[in-house]
This record gives sequence, C-alpha cells and structure tokens, in this order.
Amino acid sequence: MIIVYKTLLSVLLVLSLFACDSGGSLPITEVVLEDRNGELLLMEDPDALRIIHEVWKEINWDPNVKAEMSREPDKMLSIHLEKLTILYRIWRNSDDSFTIISNNSTEGYGKLEGKAAETLLGILYDT
Repeated sequence: MIIVYKTLLSVLLVLSLFACDSGGSLPITEVVLEDRNGELLLMEDPDALRIIHEVWKEINWDPNVKAEMSREPDKMLSIHLEKLTILYRIWRNSDDSFTIISNNSTEGYGKLEGKAAETLLGILYDT
C-alpha cells in the first residue's frame, strides 16, 4: 500500500513540473518529503513549491540509464500535480551534489550540482 501511494505521489510530481509554464499558475499542488526514518513533511506553501519547480528544471536527466544505488535513498520526494504524482529517490553525494532517480520514464536518472544543488540542500535538510 505504501509503495503504491509513493508511486502515485511520484507520478503527480512529475506531471506538475512539466505542466508548469512561466506565465501561469503553478500546477504543483503539494510536495511530500520523506526521510530514511519514514517521517513525512507536507509542503504546500506556494513560494516553496515555486522554488522546487525552479530547482527541478536544473536537473540533468538521462532517461536511458537504469541506475541502482548501493544504499537506500537519503530522502524521497513526491511531487503532486493536478492529475499525477511522481516519486523521486534522492541521494546526497559527498560533494553536496545530488543523484536523483525518478519513477517517470521520461526522466530516469538525474544529477543536480552547483547553485541548484545548494538550494535543494536547503529544502531537504532545513525544512
């Protein structure tokens, strides 16, 4: 049941991100952040959702990579869109970059570095 919920949340996240345009309202309705302990944090603040949307545009995706990691993700992020939820498994690397694996086949495996990674670090660990 939890896996189904997480998968559904992930799909919604991806759809929301891709449905956004700079001139209209943000289709992301909420973001759910889960840590390794299973603790959940619901984010609905429009400013926070806008920042997450901007950070996600900076991820370098490779949909052709079938990645497997040697450890459990540090965080899981579900992005809820109007009709879709997408699940992201997120690993923080030693250089404060991030490895991200999406359950959305158009994204797949992603890397986030630089200023956008710093912003995501603040979102994931300071909230």
